[in-house]
Amino acid sequence: MICIFWPADILHIAPLAQFSFFPLWLGYILIIDSLVLRRTGSSLMLRNPLAVLGMFVLAIPYWWSFEWINQVTQNWIYIGDNEHSRFVSLLISSWHFSVVIPAVFESAELIGSFSWIRRFGRGPRLRLSQRQLYGVIFSGFVSLAALLLWPSYTFPLTWLFLFLIFDPINYLRGQPSIAGQLRYGDWRPFVAITLGALLT
Repeated sequence: MICIFWPADILHIAPLAQFSFFPLWLGYILIIDSLVLRRTGSSLMLRNPLAVLGMFVLAIPYWWSFEWINQVTQNWIYIGDNEHSRFVSLLISSWHFSVVIPAVFESAELIGSFSWIRRFGRGPRLRLSQRQLYGVIFSGFVSLAALLLWPSYTFPLTWLFLFLIFDPINYLRGQPSIAGQLRYGDWRPFVAITLGALLT
């Protein structure tokens, strides 16, 4: 997919160039999943294919929330002629947004496959009380409010406020969470996801 759609995109070969975004990122996701499988004998798609499909679906409203925030912050704009109706543009955009979460988690899996990540398995323990966890959730909502009120100064919070809200909620509900891992000094998921997001 990458070998076909990347040159088509660079050379503006219609109609492949107009629809290259999704296949390029899907190609990336498949390559990274294969590399992880080769390195570890397991991969995200092999362990839980339904969860990976769910990531594609969940990524759509996830990224639309950033687009909604961007209406206020104006952090980025899209350049190019919009030759489609609003509804078709909505569908195409949603299709493109669907690759975000799978790409980040696959990249995190790749980071996690390297031996140097093990050194983060026994780090300082960060034990938050229930009251502190609710404080983190509250700080997430405060971050969202700050984004809407002072977007020029607080736009980096665009990428943090959802994490501040949902990770503590996951922990309080007994679901997998970064906060739950940090409680036992296991910083590997935090480092892998952070670096995976930067890589992506």
